[in-house]
Amino acid sequence: MVTKNNIKGYQKSWNKKPHYLQGNRVLGRENIGTHQRVDWKNLREARLDRVQGTMKKHDLDALFLTVGENITYATGTSDYNWKGSNGTRYALVFQDKDPIVFETVGPDTEVVKMYCPWIKEDRLRPAITYKFTGAASDHQLNRHIEQIRDTLSENGIDPANKQIGVDSMDFGTYQRFQDAGVNIAGIGDALTEIRVVKMPDEIELIKVAGAITDAAFYKMKNEWIKPGITEREAVGKIVDFYVSNGMTTWGAIVASGTNTNPLHRFWNDKMIQQGEMVFVDIGVASYQGYGIDVTRCWPVEAAFTQKQKEVYKQCYEATYDAINAVKPGVSTGDIAKTFPECAVDDYKTCDLLQVGHSVGMGFYEGYWMSRGFSMEYPMPIKKDMVFALETYVASPDGPASRLEDTIVVTDDGYEVLSHAPFEREALE
Repeated sequence: MVTKNNIKGYQKSWNKKPHYLQGNRVLGRENIGTHQRVDWKNLREARLDRVQGTMKKHDLDALFLTVGENITYATGTSDYNWKGSNGTRYALVFQDKDPIVFETVGPDTEVVKMYCPWIKEDRLRPAITYKFTGAASDHQLNRHIEQIRDTLSENGIDPANKQIGVDSMDFGTYQRFQDAGVNIAGIGDALTEIRVVKMPDEIELIKVAGAITDAAFYKMKNEWIKPGITEREAVGKIVDFYVSNGMTTWGAIVASGTNTNPLHRFWNDKMIQQGEMVFVDIGVASYQGYGIDVTRCWPVEAAFTQKQKEVYKQCYEATYDAINAVKPGVSTGDIAKTFPECAVDDYKTCDLLQVGHSVGMGFYEGYWMSRGFSMEYPMPIKKDMVFALETYVASPDGPASRLEDTIVVTDDGYEVLSHAPFEREALE
């Protein structure tokens, strides 16, 4: 409580946590001249420095990137979301030189020239497309391989005798590279280990995504999701809101009533009815490349039934049993053992229901935490890792519940980055 006797003391004791670890303190979305917000130049350079550092650690003389998120991480250029891993762009990263971006010819190349001055013109090359080229596929693949081999040689790397790491490549293409004398090797966890621990600016961007997501949940519960709307109409409103607020997304999971048990993890044309539990899982939207993963559920325009309360409370407690176990020094196994027992205990796999997973530039960019394998093969939890933790509880005769929050690991615990409220009515 603030009184006239402690105001002065209070004013000398502002929150000493770094801004990025204060989950409820969110930056504006415009860069301005009077306040430091996300330092894009520093972030681009720091990400590349991390990539080059892990290359040296893992003895990779060059890194051949084909996955859109990895290309963006290392070069700061956009994959336009839909390019992803379809072979229309790629990049080579070197230990001690600027990376080379191979961009789609035409407007996309011109956009990089105009708006990405950190990619010098001599480090920008035309991408030789070979996937989906039909009768020309062998010819185009040969040209593609020749381009990569020649570029490596131009940059002082013998493609036959040096280690060329690749993030993703189908077996047939890998074999053709090997036959052409390019020593291609998988990179294992080389990128995972740098991407799973976030930098302050990355966490700030995730927080902005979280603030937009919190607003979306408010609108879903109070404005959009009413009896009579269909699941796909609800998704359409979510997409419209996100895109209008500068985010990219293909949709969300909206499931209602019988579609929650067993859980339909997409959406359809089912009409949402009054009193049904509705699940909304938003984990595919991103702000400037960084996203957050949050799930909430509630009965539509009705009070909870007793059975709905029971599953909701069980789900909340299970989710926060996992979250409350998070701190530096524990392992993924310590967290996984808090999840409810489920099918993964029998099959030793991951069901994407009782799990934790890394969140950032991509929603599964690091690793999963699951009872199926994490307890036997634990990984350490470190400060500045960002995870989503989620559980699902379903009763045999009807109601189900699903909840999820995203947290960042701090010096002595965690900070929640998602602030959409829970249904206190069910937790009393």
